[in-house]
Amino acid sequence: MSGEGTESEIEAPDPGMPSADRDSVTVTLPEEVGEWLDRQVAGQDDDRDRADVLRYLAAAYREVETEDGETTLDDLDQRLTAQREEYVELVEDVRGRVVDLRREFDDLADVDLDHDHDHDYAGGSDVDLDTLADRSQVEALAEEVEQLEQRTEGGFDNYETVLEELTDAVDRLDDRLESVAAVAADHHENDDRETALAEIRRRANEAGVREATCGECSTSHDVGLLTDSECPRCGSPFADVETGRWLIGSPTLVVGDPAVPHADANTDTDANTDRDANANVDANEDTGADVDEESGSGDGDENGNETETEGDAA
Repeated sequence: MSGEGTESEIEAPDPGMPSADRDSVTVTLPEEVGEWLDRQVAGQDDDRDRADVLRYLAAAYREVETEDGETTLDDLDQRLTAQREEYVELVEDVRGRVVDLRREFDDLADVDLDHDHDHDYAGGSDVDLDTLADRSQVEALAEEVEQLEQRTEGGFDNYETVLEELTDAVDRLDDRLESVAAVAADHHENDDRETALAEIRRRANEAGVREATCGECSTSHDVGLLTDSECPRCGSPFADVETGRWLIGSPTLVVGDPAVPHADANTDTDANTDRDANANVDANEDTGADVDEESGSGDGDENGNETETEGDAA
């Protein structure tokens, strides 16, 4: 067996479908699964091969997936109980018949044949033949009872084996479902956080806000550099962006429930929030540089005028 896996071809596990309509599926199994499958095949008393075991597993998986696991186990337990009661009734009935025959046999054995001495030999022979016939019938019934008890015990063992296999399959499916649910929850949470971050950036872009302080810990953050919709310092979720009031105060990242996109928000705008925010940042930087240059030239003109005035006065 190779380390990459082993291949087995099986038919769709639907016994009600015609053989012509059944599909053949080739599956690749990991090495450890293939070894486990070989052990299962080796442990069977019948002639089932790997494909039979795979079909059985597929049918069990389909039954567990389409039916409620607990309901299936309850139904199986009820069927097992009903079958056990039926076998017990049959055994008790046969056992009662055997007891009745034994009593009749004992009564025949105690018959006094001395009342007819003339026909002693003939009468004794007839009674002996009847006794032998009754004895054979009793032995046959006893053997039938023993065979029935063996079949009953074997049937119970088989039901217990099937019940254990179904229970193990249900447990494995429950574990897999829990794992899938956990992964789905993680993906859903990540999507919500990304959506909230995109909404915060969009609102900051609309308000022309580049930097804002956390409403919880007052830490200043560059909105375009945020990687999450929560404060990197205190972990508080951001719900909105508020600009500063009047000429004082700075923009604030309002803390609350995660931001949710407006119903009329354009999905294209949400998708391009980062690009718009970066363009707005570049525009603000260019505007700031122009203001600084104008301020610098204005100061130079004022200094030059003051120098010329002082020279004229001298």
